[in-house]
Amino acid sequence: MIKMLKYENESGLSLCFRNKKPYYFEKIDATGLSGNFTSDTLAGAVGQITTNKSIGARTVVCDFALWLTDERDRTDRLNYIINLLNPMKSGILTLVTDTATYEIECYPSAVPSILKEKEISTVYRFTVDFICDYSYFRQLGVINKPMTKGTNIINSSSVPDTPIKIYIPDCSKGAVIQFHNALGNNTLKLLAVDGAVTVDTEKFTAVTDKGEDVTGKINLLSKIENCKLTYGENKIVFDVPASITISYYNLALGVI
Repeated sequence: MIKMLKYENESGLSLCFRNKKPYYFEKIDATGLSGNFTSDTLAGAVGQITTNKSIGARTVVCDFALWLTDERDRTDRLNYIINLLNPMKSGILTLVTDTATYEIECYPSAVPSILKEKEISTVYRFTVDFICDYSYFRQLGVINKPMTKGTNIINSSSVPDTPIKIYIPDCSKGAVIQFHNALGNNTLKLLAVDGAVTVDTEKFTAVTDKGEDVTGKINLLSKIENCKLTYGENKIVFDVPASITISYYNLALGVI
């Protein structure tokens, strides 16, 4: 079960909510997730044919309560929360459970309305909808898998298809990396680049160790969107370059 929630925005403002004074989180929905479906109806056929399925953006709804007894700093604390939950600032929502810690990139949908309880003058309550463009929670602890040319196996316990970062320490001869898993047989091809390159299959980018964007070196025929890990066995095969390192996080559909 979730025992602590922390939100930190890109300005560095942050706050932790627990099941105790003065900052409570009373309720959270970190499991609700909707799909997007495209369907066609054939003439004379019963029902429909679903031609595409995808996961939409996620909204994490949180109910909070504040216990503010000191009148001298009450206004300062409330103003801090308003600035923290600025919808123009993105941030990281971190959930700590009994067994693991998860985080997700998000931003508040609006500055919340903070209301004082009528019966208890020291208690304030508000609700925040955190919008998450990328819908999966990632479990803290990056996994790094060094690989050498030939056939390599990664057994992934992450149920969602998992994007990866591929670090190529020497890309002077280019790269041809094949992925064999539940997404089929997909090949990532990269033209020669001096020095080291990191390919990100979530953001579809390639960047050198000097920070130069070399995304244009990715072969247009590469299905980079399918160069991911799937649940179970993943076979990764390459002869050029001589070595790579694949980095990824275990992903979760939701957190309880």
